[in-house]
Amino acid sequence: MVSINRDGTYQQGPIPGLGGPLDTATEFFRAWVTNAQFGMSDEGLREASGQYATEIIPSVASFAESISKLASSLFTHDHGPFPLCHGDFGHINIIVDDKYHVLGMIDWEAAFAGPWEMFGDFPLNISIVPPAMDAPWNYDEGGYPKCADLVQKFADQQDYT
Repeated sequence: MVSINRDGTYQQGPIPGLGGPLDTATEFFRAWVTNAQFGMSDEGLREASGQYATEIIPSVASFAESISKLASSLFTHDHGPFPLCHGDFGHINIIVDDKYHVLGMIDWEAAFAGPWEMFGDFPLNISIVPPAMDAPWNYDEGGYPKCADLVQKFADQQDYT
């Protein structure tokens, strides 16, 4: 946020690495895919994905364009106002007293106002790669996870909600 206006509203500045201010969720995600860089080279993907490389590499290459094309139809609340996202929300950034009452939050340098759809994540300890995007060998023919740890994370997510 750049400033607080006299009437109590806020004026948001650009999001580092994305630009802005952005008025819609569509603009946000189009800016994101324009500036996002996938963290692995084609060769790294080839090594990591083995026999699935011929399917995975083109999928990764077309991801940004696909999101950009679909962006205008992805959101239920395309226009703001948008909620404030901490950017690094975790227990290590919550200050509590000796009775575990929350006193405040630290580490706000990655904070931004973002689309509502960004706020549906599970805590990191029970997060998973969505099955449609995960390695196929992690699931059986019926689509059920093979690994006990993955089965437990699905159960933990169910309990969480």
